[in-house]
Amino acid sequence: MYKENWSSRLAFVLSGSALAVGVANFWRFPYLIGRYGGGTFLLAYILVAVLFGVPLMAMELALGRHTRREATGALALVAPRSPWPLLGVGFVLYEVISMGYYATVVGWMLSYAWHSAAGTFAGAGVGRMAGVFAATRSNPTAILALDAVILALCGAVIVHGVTRGIERFCKLAMPVLLALVCFLALYGLSLPGAAKGLAFYFTPRPGTMGVDGLLEAIGQVFFSVNIGMGGWAVFGSHLSRRDPIFGSALWVTGLDTAIAFLAGFIIFPAVFTFGADPGQGPALAFVTMPALLDKLPAGHVVSFLFFALLFLAGFASAVTSLEVAIAFAEERLRICRRLSVPIFMVLMFLAAVPPAMAHGPWAGVRLLGRNIFDFEDYLIFSISLPLMAVLLSLFVGWRWGADAAREEINRAPGPIWVGRWWNAVVKYVAPVVIGVVLVVGVLHGLHPGPGPGPGPK
Repeated sequence: MYKENWSSRLAFVLSGSALAVGVANFWRFPYLIGRYGGGTFLLAYILVAVLFGVPLMAMELALGRHTRREATGALALVAPRSPWPLLGVGFVLYEVISMGYYATVVGWMLSYAWHSAAGTFAGAGVGRMAGVFAATRSNPTAILALDAVILALCGAVIVHGVTRGIERFCKLAMPVLLALVCFLALYGLSLPGAAKGLAFYFTPRPGTMGVDGLLEAIGQVFFSVNIGMGGWAVFGSHLSRRDPIFGSALWVTGLDTAIAFLAGFIIFPAVFTFGADPGQGPALAFVTMPALLDKLPAGHVVSFLFFALLFLAGFASAVTSLEVAIAFAEERLRICRRLSVPIFMVLMFLAAVPPAMAHGPWAGVRLLGRNIFDFEDYLIFSISLPLMAVLLSLFVGWRWGADAAREEINRAPGPIWVGRWWNAVVKYVAPVVIGVVLVVGVLHGLHPGPGPGPGPK
């Protein structure tokens, strides 16, 4: 079967950055900073990204390039006649369910961008915005209509394949996203509360972080850079033998981290200009920020740009993530792309129904003490994601072999030679660390309490 390659290393870095960068960079990362020690959490996040994010992304890219197959086919080729390919099927099921959830959140962003542009939020305080957020979440008809639009737009991009679809879109979308981030960050630095906001952002406060904060930093890195979702195996299968894997992983992780870092320049100056709480959770993006931005000069314009940025980040991540399911259908099930795309779009729309109804007609349904939306959040991000990441790390480290994977990483010439330290990370350190995150997530699910809230990508 013909396998198209990325047209250039820049094309891969931009497309990979679209896969990594998402809504979590702008609404979850800042409030985790606010909740767990400011500069202490920031430093921990950067260290985890370098020590774990880059090596594990390289691990998955190596599996894809070595086999030249999507995730399920890669697992089957390395471990034929074994249960391991079921992990690849798990990646696809995860994609369908999580995309139904994720489309709902991206739909909120689109709705907020529209209302900001129309001036609907003019004069709205925090109390009114709390009512707007509640009304937005509890209107399943509007949410599902937005879900349909978003999924249709995703399908319109991905139906054209990797180079003519994903790559072409990302070459346009990512520079726009970067320009918006830089503009809003510079705008944030011009606000009266910028000095206080940046002091809060950069000042370490170790006593406010603790073990919970460290685990949140680890989980945020794994989730932000898509460790263990199968996406990097798919992207790696389109890398040429001449592309340096570790260097490319370093570029993508660095760009993802830089964008999350710049998000702090957008959020904290606005928060400290008006004396708001920087660690209040998801309400920071949907309740506090639009109320604060409205008070600024040309506030409705800035609010529109802020939510347009969140929408673009979420939409770009959705487009690139979909390739996991489409590549599976095309390569394993032999269903052509023009047929598999509408099939999966319908499946994902059906998966969007429960989270869309969770705050409306099905608000009374409780699972493990949570409504449907929060239960899906827990199932997807606290259980499924770390479980798949642990299994994939064990597969590469022990079934395929860390030495074989490292040989694939070092196949192409590059400035960084990966030594045997990488074997220890993949075989021992990563499974243990991610396993701890998984156990904590399971225990939190059995005894739910106040936590950092939903964490869509």
